Amino acid sequence: MIRVMCEDFASSLRLIREVSQHASGVEVYEVYEGEESVLLPCQVPVNVSSSSTAVVWDRDEFKIPTVHMRVQSGDDILNDQNHRYTNRTSMKANALQIGDLSLTLRNPTVSDGGTYTCIVRKYGQDQSKAQVQLKVKERPPTWPWVLSGILAILALLARKGNPDIPDTQMCVICQEKLANVNMAK
Repeated sequence: MIRVMCEDFASSLRLIREVSQHASGVEVYEVYEGEESVLLPCQVPVNVSSSSTAVVWDRDEFKIPTVHMRVQSGDDILNDQNHRYTNRTSMKANALQIGDLSLTLRNPTVSDGGTYTCIVRKYGQDQSKAQVQLKVKERPPTWPWVLSGILAILALLARKGNPDIPDTQMCVICQEKLANVNMAK
């Protein structure tokens, strides 16, 4: 069997969902634009969350920084929410009772990338804060996958027409064709 695609090429195009640690200690979450949703985690001890009156998710770089606000009764207070997040955020109904203050952001876009701050408040005073960095990447193009499939078929046809060419030489030929297409772009 002729291997047209090299492992490095395939792994660089695969969809990713990563979590890494930024030098500042802030967790970084990476997703592709168009994913159904991304979960931005925020966990606090139950005694902290259950005695608080609200949790607010903010992005300080906006004039209207509120991404989502949940109060102890379980209600969302979204009248001060940044319009970019309308109908795209949610939290567990019992978030403040169980200490899981994670935010679900639906349909992330590249412009959603940035630093999010989870703030636990008690009567308007900040009790604790945690930050999460979100990176939303554009999806890689699909044309390299289509092109590699076409090249695989061409390699098989060329091999069938000339069985004296070794498999390794066929892989080199296909890689050269792919490189020529990438340079022409």
